[in-house]
Amino acid sequence: MESDREPGTRSGVPPEIDVDLLRMFGDLAAGRGRALEEIYRAAADELYGLALWRSGSPADAADAVQDVFVRLVGRPAALGRIRDPLAYLRRMTHRAAIDRYRKRARRPEESLEAVCFVPRSARRPACPRSPRRAATGWACDA
Repeated sequence: MESDREPGTRSGVPPEIDVDLLRMFGDLAAGRGRALEEIYRAAADELYGLALWRSGSPADAADAVQDVFVRLVGRPAALGRIRDPLAYLRRMTHRAAIDRYRKRARRPEESLEAVCFVPRSARRPACPRSPRRAATGWACDA
């Protein structure tokens, strides 16, 4: 009896594709919110390692992984069309880590004192609607 499957595949899915992640992506696309937590548990460590290797910064790596999962939540309908979820997550993580690395390279870190100290004379006028802000010298964004 011949099968339509390629040799070495399960249900027509190539062996390198994680079937559990594929199911979780389908669940998330169907609106099952718990699937996001399952995807995180299954892939976050590997994604963090990739982001750390690419960015060189533990903080940037953690932020890149967080960005990936925020993006997953933002496009659940598209997730049902993903054929290789792990490759998709890796690509998103790689790009997010590179973006963070580039952003850090464009804006070198400064000391907290250099960033936070602004003489009172250089501050914007206090917000007229808030007596408390006016008393402390905080500027108004309104």
